[in-house]
Amino acid sequence: MKKIIFGVIFIFLYCRTNSYLIPIDSNSEVVKFRKLTPQIYLIEDMNYWKTNSLFYISKNEVYFFSSGWTPKSAEQILWKAKVLTYNPFKGLFLIAPTLDFSGGIVRFREENIPILIEKEGYNYLTQHWYRWQMDMDQKFLSWIQEESLPQFAGFIDNTMELDNKNLILFYPGNILVPGNLLLYINDENILYGGNLIHNPDEYFLYLNPEQKEKFLNLILELKKLPVKTIITGKGSPVYSKKLLDKLYDFYKNYN
Repeated sequence: MKKIIFGVIFIFLYCRTNSYLIPIDSNSEVVKFRKLTPQIYLIEDMNYWKTNSLFYISKNEVYFFSSGWTPKSAEQILWKAKVLTYNPFKGLFLIAPTLDFSGGIVRFREENIPILIEKEGYNYLTQHWYRWQMDMDQKFLSWIQEESLPQFAGFIDNTMELDNKNLILFYPGNILVPGNLLLYINDENILYGGNLIHNPDEYFLYLNPEQKEKFLNLILELKKLPVKTIITGKGSPVYSKKLLDKLYDFYKNYN
């Protein structure tokens, strides 16, 4: 039955448009890695709806900002970091509370890596975790349900600074879902957008009017930063700051 449901979903999405992301029924696709700078490694998780994230290797520690879609994704992310450095793993700082960025957290907990999440995002994740698992299980043959959430080490307030204030996590409020964060990397002038920053030619957000206004204001604030490079959470990963202009124009005219 799941195969039939997935087939219908796939055909519908493909016929509607091939410019937007379509799902792949797999939790065993290779996670791709790309070295963007000596410290920053881009993660492209090819499972289900492709997502982009990163981990950061400082002089003394390693910081992760997504667990990947599944425990298998997390295993590949952790293995890659172990190959690259002997630095201790400071923590997993969840950029978003949704399954595409948190589905593999059990593997981080098994490695005794602290997991931190924004407070509103924690409530959202714990409220929806079991329903998301059931929904994915019904849609995809390859999905393996995770019965329980691991223990979290703490919460991220509106702003969290890491690596001597070089890494700045900040919460712009409830846009799309509670708990979606943004990451700014000072020494590289890189903005990582998680669930929020994306190319509207490939992906779009269904925002209510209040969230749309918040999102437009957020983009205006981000344009004030000396951003050189943007890493998106969905689709093609690397862009210039001009992407913010494109995002603003798209959502300003989007109803």
